[in-house]
Amino acid sequence: MTDDVHRPSLGALQSLIYTPRSPQSEQPSLEVLDQLLLPNKKAYIPVKTTQDAWKVIRDMNVRGAPLIAIVAVLSLAVEMSAKSNVQGKDGFASLQAAAAWLQEAVVYLKTSRPTAVNLFTAMDEVLLLSQATTKKHDAVGACVQNAAPLVSAVVRFAEQMLKEDVESNQAIGDHGAAAILANLLPGQGVKVLTHCNTGSLATAGYGTALGVIRSLHKEGRLARVFCTETRPYNQGARLTAFELVQDQLPGTLITDSMVSFLMATQGLDAIVVGADRIAANGDTANKIGTYQLAVTAKHHGVAFYVAAPFTSFDLSLASGDQIEIEERPARELTQVQGIQVAPQEIAVWNPGFDVTPASLITGIITEKGVIHPFPSAGATDAKRRVPTQETGEARRKSNGTVGRGRRMTFDIPGFLNGEGAHQIPSSLPDAAAPTPSMELDSANVPSPSSGYVALSEENVALFLEKHVRDVWDLLGARTGAEVEISEVGDGNLNLVFIVRGPKNTVVVKQALPYVRCVGESWPLTLDRAFYEAAALQEEGRHTPRLVPEVRRERRRVWTIPEHLFIKFWAMSCDPLCCNLG
Repeated sequence: MTDDVHRPSLGALQSLIYTPRSPQSEQPSLEVLDQLLLPNKKAYIPVKTTQDAWKVIRDMNVRGAPLIAIVAVLSLAVEMSAKSNVQGKDGFASLQAAAAWLQEAVVYLKTSRPTAVNLFTAMDEVLLLSQATTKKHDAVGACVQNAAPLVSAVVRFAEQMLKEDVESNQAIGDHGAAAILANLLPGQGVKVLTHCNTGSLATAGYGTALGVIRSLHKEGRLARVFCTETRPYNQGARLTAFELVQDQLPGTLITDSMVSFLMATQGLDAIVVGADRIAANGDTANKIGTYQLAVTAKHHGVAFYVAAPFTSFDLSLASGDQIEIEERPARELTQVQGIQVAPQEIAVWNPGFDVTPASLITGIITEKGVIHPFPSAGATDAKRRVPTQETGEARRKSNGTVGRGRRMTFDIPGFLNGEGAHQIPSSLPDAAAPTPSMELDSANVPSPSSGYVALSEENVALFLEKHVRDVWDLLGARTGAEVEISEVGDGNLNLVFIVRGPKNTVVVKQALPYVRCVGESWPLTLDRAFYEAAALQEEGRHTPRLVPEVRRERRRVWTIPEHLFIKFWAMSCDPLCCNLG
């Protein structure tokens, strides 16, 4: 393995230093950065045993869901390597003895911290590896006197995990940056907020949520990142702010209680946080304070993203109600660096995490793409607010209630089964009843009851005059000769016409019965199709009679080559009209 894998530095700080076996050293070694001393001092703690790993995890010398799992697995590799070179009671008498020791060590490491699922997933995978290795050698003989096969397997697993964490973080960063930028104007700078620490200090390198911010900076689009101090342990102030300064990113530190006022007065484009455990429905456990960020983001119309690798998903839990929440010692709240700041007699409740409902999450960013929510049956959100680019009073006025929308949820198992394809809503809010069919004066004018006929510059005026009378009246025209029509766009997802009348200008959009892929320079991505559906959904809340119903065809369209006509969206073909007057 190469040195940059063992000493990942994608970011100016190294959360750990792992040195593999080499001709100069018979066994690997591990040191972890003592994050309790940051930002005042950088010092590394040797981790030679699983007891050492348990302690640095429990005491939060290391923290962050991905890093906790990595340190635990690397500690197994380091201690097993040491034991394999020792004779007697401190070594392994056989492969079976090594497997028994590994079983006990895994159970022990799981008791260090209960909320982050990454640790439990990694430990379970190590046990499966042990069982497979033992079974393989049991099949060819009796007791194997040499534990080397199992030790080598665990070392390879740990080193591969270290490598893949950095790669997945970079992919998460790029997918997240693309999702955020897709909703902004070209060239617009991004103002984003993050909570706790999700960067190089929480992972093997680059980071999850902070990785998204690094990718935005790499694209030259990061205007400002705000980080919360993240009480009571101040991971944001001590660690994230330190990473921003070290990497020379444009950062501003605020207290946790300033976030709502920041959104109301200065505006944000997105909030991106990490995750310690994500249930099958998308409910997400993360550092305490995340839930309230999501609530105020919903109120202010700010996109709220969760960034996490697949190892953070726990599909055994149907919802966040089943996530165990760790409670931390009272002194973490009543003391700051050992100095008592609250009365010793006061009662303390100090949960380390909270659970954000899936209905408040815009999307979950993974190494394979962004999982988008879709409306669940039955339940509704009390209010749905519209994202805007305004700030202050203009933002507050523009974010009024626009109707009761369905509660959003996630189909995470479906996303994983789809091999990482961007998820598209499987259903959308029910459309209003279709407009009754009308008799046509011309066979070249489409109507809701006719077969599909494409609108054109020649027939769009007639269609409006005969079948969308309120829009025709809005134009203020008496005859087709009084309107000016021009077709715009490329006809890839719909046909678009600008219709100018004596009083107002109207945009008319007609959905196609198919969606085209036009060459490699203009591919149809599932993200793009999702946003088209989401736009139609939002437009449908305002003008349900005029907006096509959107359906999803259950085919793996991401496997179909380009340059094909893909019957992807089955839509009714009523045009959509938007007043620009």
